[in-house]
Amino acid sequence: MEYTIRKKTLPTFFKSVSGAAIHVSSKEFRLGSSRIEALHYHDMAELGICLFGEGETHIENRVYNYHDGCVQYVPPRVSHLSTSKENTTSSWVWISFSPTALLRKAGLIDPDAALSLASEGDAISGVFEADEYPNLSQAIQEVWKEYEDKKPFFELAVALAVCRFYVVAARLKRSVGDGGGQTLKSSPVQPAIEFISYNLDDKEALGEENLARLCKMSVATLRRAFHEYTGIAPKTFVLQSRMANAEHLLRQTDLSVTEIAMRSGYSDVSGFNRIFRKYFGASPSVYRKSRRG
Repeated sequence: MEYTIRKKTLPTFFKSVSGAAIHVSSKEFRLGSSRIEALHYHDMAELGICLFGEGETHIENRVYNYHDGCVQYVPPRVSHLSTSKENTTSSWVWISFSPTALLRKAGLIDPDAALSLASEGDAISGVFEADEYPNLSQAIQEVWKEYEDKKPFFELAVALAVCRFYVVAARLKRSVGDGGGQTLKSSPVQPAIEFISYNLDDKEALGEENLARLCKMSVATLRRAFHEYTGIAPKTFVLQSRMANAEHLLRQTDLSVTEIAMRSGYSDVSGFNRIFRKYFGASPSVYRKSRRG
């Protein structure tokens, strides 16, 4: 799969909302062609299947070109984001899951062996063409098929399909070597980044003084470090993180706009609506309808 190196940026963290062991975005998720400003990451692993269309997937420091038939794997806490070719849409199925929770829910009391394969397979995160990586593509397709069919014992079947995927991924890693990639831990402001992600609704906690204290540096040093590693000020990063969180909740949940505003740090819904419109070109309710329609 063709890729280029992208510049390093710090992503926004999305915590899984439902708490389920496995979550599927929809049978066919339409992906627009929004410009990628920042990546995101979450506490779930993610498998993807491109049904039709073309575009780019950014995973950590790499940019992959995808088209219909390609598959994708992103481990937990690895930054990524996809977009379609300009002025087009693409269609995807995305399967998010917690490896530990899924395997244990399926009755595998000690999933350590499978999880060690998951760890081994992390370096193969990326987008893969079906004709170049047929075994990997087939393994991902099998996970989706078992989930979609929902035959008796389907949760166990999905878990076993995930195990099979990890076996294929681990073997692929050994055959092609380490895929490289940067980790989130390399940034001195990462403690602040993670704290922001978990406390978007707390205005007091996200002040620069507190963030600087978490990073064990002065406020002036914090500001310089944020500019160096993100290109923006801490306050701007907080605002962008809140908007990214709101957009995520609008697409992935049925929470009311008022509840989403509160979870994103806004007690004033009208103010939240105004800022959201500035970032995304539509009110939250209109944006949600356009993404689900």
